[in-house]
Parts: sequence; structure tokens; C-alpha cells
Amino acid sequence: MPEPGRKLRRSFVVYDKRTGELVGVHHVSAAEGTSLPPTRDLVQLVLRAASTHEQSPARLAVLEHEREITDPLRYAVNLRTGRLVAKRAARPPAGADGAPRRRRRSSVT
Repeated sequence: MPEPGRKLRRSFVVYDKRTGELVGVHHVSAAEGTSLPPTRDLVQLVLRAASTHEQSPARLAVLEHEREITDPLRYAVNLRTGRLVAKRAARPPAGADGAPRRRRRSSVT
């Protein structure tokens, strides 16, 4: 029987150590009555699953996250703090719907 209070579900994000961009989200769970492996083993499992011929495991890092992430493109890891943060919404170009328009100077003198 698992220890009381021990989590049966853990969530991890995999990110690029150079840019902070998320490259994957992994949720690991265990059936009731069993237990999850130690965190270091879960991190290795997640890294192995996320590594591809395009992404070297040396360039990737794993961060455990408490809440489930439904849209990984909205998040990144702040490399300075090591925390998951929401990305700022991109500002639409000037003149696009909802974007502030620049005033034109009058050519009349």
C-alpha cells in the first residue's frame, strides 16, 4: 500500500535549456495500490521519452509542475528563476484590429 499522502499522479514539462521553450508535457500516473518510482527515475524516463533525433537530451531539462498544462505553447520556463511562466501575448501590428493606430501628421502647414 502506498504511503498516505503520496501522489499517484505527477506532471512534468520538458524544455530547451537554451531558450526556455517547452518541447513537451508529460503526465505520469500509477494505479491505486501501487506507487510511482523516485523522482530522479521519473525525470530520466521523461527525458528519454522526449528525446528525439532533433532534440538532444543534453539540450533538454525537466521541471515538475503541480497543475496540468492544457496549452504548452502559452508557457515557457524562465531560465533565470527556473520557474514555469505564462508567455506574454504578442501585440498585433499597428493598424490591425484592436491595435492602437498611430496618428498621422497633417501635411498642411
